[in-house]
Amino acid sequence: MKHLIALFVLTFTIINVHAQLPNTNIYLFNFKISNEKLLLSKGQFLTAFNPEGYNNQPSFISNDEILISSNHYDPAQTDVIKLNPRLQKLTRVTSTNQGEYSPTLLPNRREFSVIREVLGGDVNQILWKYPINQSHKGKLALPDENTVGYHSWINGSELATFLVGDPHKLVVHNLIDGTRKFISNNPGRALISKAGMLYYVQKTTPETWYIKVYDPLTSESEIIAKTVPGSEDMAMLGNGSIIMTSGSQLYMLDPDEGTTWIQVADLSPLGLNNLSRLSIRRNKIIIVNAP
Repeated sequence: MKHLIALFVLTFTIINVHAQLPNTNIYLFNFKISNEKLLLSKGQFLTAFNPEGYNNQPSFISNDEILISSNHYDPAQTDVIKLNPRLQKLTRVTSTNQGEYSPTLLPNRREFSVIREVLGGDVNQILWKYPINQSHKGKLALPDENTVGYHSWINGSELATFLVGDPHKLVVHNLIDGTRKFISNNPGRALISKAGMLYYVQKTTPETWYIKVYDPLTSESEIIAKTVPGSEDMAMLGNGSIIMTSGSQLYMLDPDEGTTWIQVADLSPLGLNNLSRLSIRRNKIIIVNAP
């Protein structure tokens, strides 16, 4: 992928935005934490192959491979693309006539799931899964559900979904016995599963949002802290600290240390002023920005 170049040498001008899909781009950094700062290095602009298009919802499937949803191949809809920044390689993973979003690695690490748009009838957004090795065209991952907006695999048998509706709902599905458990109304779009627990945003009122953690063993949720004001995008470090975005800034909260958010990075010097989704693996962080 010859257009994958270091961030600090990249310059480009956005001259057009697709009418239906917003213009978003993806950046990769190494990081380390020092003196309550998130020190970023080795920045790479990952989506120079589609700088005026939609490139979003990045997800690590290994330390060197990332899945994203992108309209690079068809401006009107999205497919899943695999990026290998180290090898500067781009691979088209899916090629369908429906949009596919939120590629997410399954716990078995052999498959990934997507929110798949299905046109016609009453079906709108279903959960589909594909093999990583692209050996076949995949299959339905969650029967009898057609309003899936976002999702997260808690473990091999339990799945959390954000179901689109009025209001939106957060539900946990047991794929072994086919049951589903209602968790909350008005969740945020970021769902994080870690060590058998589910972390999510609860929008209690238009102004008051909380990060909560749900324990499938007790079926109970606890408040961790209020979110960064107006922010719902988050990721977790290996030590359990939470990172959130707001404008050009990254904030960090260590739940073991209290409920105060600390600003740990500002990406405005790099021209990144509208940060949204995040993904973290080991010492690497992927960040989505809307120009």
